[in-house]
Amino acid sequence: MVKFERDNEKEIVKRAIEVLNHQKSLCSGKYNTDEVLEALKSIFGTKCYLCEYKDVRDYNVEHLKPHRKDKDLKFDWDNLFL
Repeated sequence: MVKFERDNEKEIVKRAIEVLNHQKSLCSGKYNTDEVLEALKSIFGTKCYLCEYKDVRDYNVEHLKPHRKDKDLKFDWDNLFL
């Protein structure tokens, strides 16, 4: 099992949260920006949160809880995984 801490005081995480808040305010905002991806990589140590595979070449930002029609869940930092 991948162990991680969401240290929201890290600058890279603060920036990702700022970007998510901005994207949430847009009509067609994205949750999988470069800033969010880099922050998730730093937290997850570049491992997949499901299989713990370390040699990932193509990263995806996933939601733990489905976000269909729920903009809050779609852009919730704590709901995003690598």
